[in-house]
Amino acid sequence: MEQIQRINLGPTDLSTGGTSAKRLTYVASALFMLGAVFNLIDYYIEGTELARHLLISATHLLAAILFFFKNRFELSSTSKYAPHLMVYGEGLGIKTTVFSKAEFFTWDEIVQIELGSTKIGVKMKESQRLIYYKHQMQKKSALEQTKRTIEAVTASKGIEVKKIS
Repeated sequence: MEQIQRINLGPTDLSTGGTSAKRLTYVASALFMLGAVFNLIDYYIEGTELARHLLISATHLLAAILFFFKNRFELSSTSKYAPHLMVYGEGLGIKTTVFSKAEFFTWDEIVQIELGSTKIGVKMKESQRLIYYKHQMQKKSALEQTKRTIEAVTASKGIEVKKIS
């Protein structure tokens, strides 16, 4: 399967370039880690209720780890787990969440593709059913680039590409 282009569908396509979202998750992760450390220091000073302090510290550390891995996997523009659209010579691949598998459609199966800032629709030839995939691409220039990329491949295949709101 020859890969033509990968298009990110998540927060990395925001008008800020995604750097604000990435920085915010790193800051949140650091703050939760500090909260865990300060809670353990509080126990050292007070010397009471070890179970409560350990539970609060463990909760803070868990939140810090979740924010860190959200940044590394979901907000990264290069992560294979991040939401993305893959345009191949043979078809279209769509992955909309970190925990879902990418779905692949050959160009022969597709009649129409609808692109919007919050969803992608794929209309199938056999069932004439439109399948929608939710995503977070909000930058209009990214949406236009995605439409042009798909149109470049589908022009000779008779597949309509529509932009929706």
